[in-house]
Amino acid sequence: IDTFKTDATGDFVLPEKLKVGIYYFHEITAPIGYLKGEDVQFEITEGHNWEDPFVVEFPDRPVHGKIEILKKDTENGDILSDAAFEVTAAEDILAGDGTVIFEAGDVVANIETGEDGRAVLDGLHLGIYSVREVKAPEGYLLSEEKYTVKLEYEDQTVPIVVETVEVENRPTRIKMIKTDRESGSPLEKVTFNIWNKELGEETAKEYVTDRNGLIEIHRLAAGIYCIQEAQTLPGYVLDSAVYEIKISEDGKIDGKEMGILELTNSPTLIIGTRAKDEVGIVRKAMVQIDEVEIKNLQIGQNYLLKGIIMDKATKQPLLINGKTVTAEKKFTALTKDDTVEVEYQYDG
Repeated sequence: IDTFKTDATGDFVLPEKLKVGIYYFHEITAPIGYLKGEDVQFEITEGHNWEDPFVVEFPDRPVHGKIEILKKDTENGDILSDAAFEVTAAEDILAGDGTVIFEAGDVVANIETGEDGRAVLDGLHLGIYSVREVKAPEGYLLSEEKYTVKLEYEDQTVPIVVETVEVENRPTRIKMIKTDRESGSPLEKVTFNIWNKELGEETAKEYVTDRNGLIEIHRLAAGIYCIQEAQTLPGYVLDSAVYEIKISEDGKIDGKEMGILELTNSPTLIIGTRAKDEVGIVRKAMVQIDEVEIKNLQIGQNYLLKGIIMDKATKQPLLINGKTVTAEKKFTALTKDDTVEVEYQYDG
């Protein structure tokens, strides 16, 4: 019959009386932020008193928004549960009639990811929201990024506006570097035990350095971790000290995204040798004692020291009756640095 538009009050008045009959109001365009309503039927009956206006109410449902957060591991893309997020209003959030639902800065809700790695907040009025992570999953760094989510009206046929935010977390990381204290060369196959201090040493796990002297440990939960060398390489002193690294609740170590622990081993070294006594009178059965100065011994370790007499002039092994003069000495290290006597016997 005709087309009308509601005014600022949400009303319109037909300019003339309607004849008796059944009529329908059909919405052509819904207000912004609302869905197009279903047709409303009304009936004008005989003898209606037009002094009492005939009122028809036509309801419109507001469009709502939904925020979905998908949580993943940065390195392998695995979904992550138990991450908590705070959703706040980035601007004043208004209802369709202009009522302020949330003022800018208000906390709207706190949500947490489930086993599917998703956190969902629905039933929201349209507007701009801010999302930030307040608790990372165990073994991950807290994301410091703040995400802006715009829930914008699409059209009068879309009942729910959905925006998905994909948030990635980097695993917590400890990097250990093991080198030779003298040369700086990496040491491969050095074994370490690492355990959570609160849980105790019996929970220790074993790690071994690679060819670059490295051990990298990912995805450790917050806490204090103890690191101790369990087995070193032959020819090196075991470092029995217990080192501690603290991973804070945000996954950082001393405020950094990765904890680096540089450790060295002292190699066992022969510093030099010297004859203990003068040879004296030359005779057939000669005994020469050599003092060998050694540093960086492993206390309690058994050692075998082998020696050969050299000709100082030629810098070649000394030959007596066509044979070299050698000696061996087995000993157990009682101190870190020691002098060991080796006895040579030869035909003078």
